Amino acid sequence: MNALLPSIVFGLLATLPLAAQVGVPATPKKFDTTRIGETTAASGGTSINNSTPTRPQTTVRTVTHIVLGEPRQWKMANGQSFIGKLIAFEDIVIEGTASAPMNVPKKPTVVRNASARFYVNSKSYEVALDKLGAEERKFIEDTAAAIAAKK
Repeated sequence: MNALLPSIVFGLLATLPLAAQVGVPATPKKFDTTRIGETTAASGGTSINNSTPTRPQTTVRTVTHIVLGEPRQWKMANGQSFIGKLIAFEDIVIEGTASAPMNVPKKPTVVRNASARFYVNSKSYEVALDKLGAEERKFIEDTAAAIAAKK
């Protein structure tokens, strides 16, 4: 066994240089570099386009609610309550650039079809007037009368 071990080690050491050899390409020009814009027969005449494509114009749609009063607690006829703002039924909608002029109505609608509109938790809701408490209905009627009296 001792005589066999040196021959195995020598055999392994003899094969190491073969595994570490680097192959040389058959045609050294095969790996030559080509500069941008330069075409060769091997590249098929392709070129690189460095221009960035133009993006389509983005259209922005902005919806603005017309607020008719400060946030307050509104009481329902059944005893429940919520905190919100009284808003008009008309919305200001702008499509396009943000610099477009706002067309605010002179007399916004406060009551429509015996309902009022409220802005609660970033959403608008319509509530029938008969579901609101007496104090709340009076406040809405006073607001509607003040807007109607405006010139």
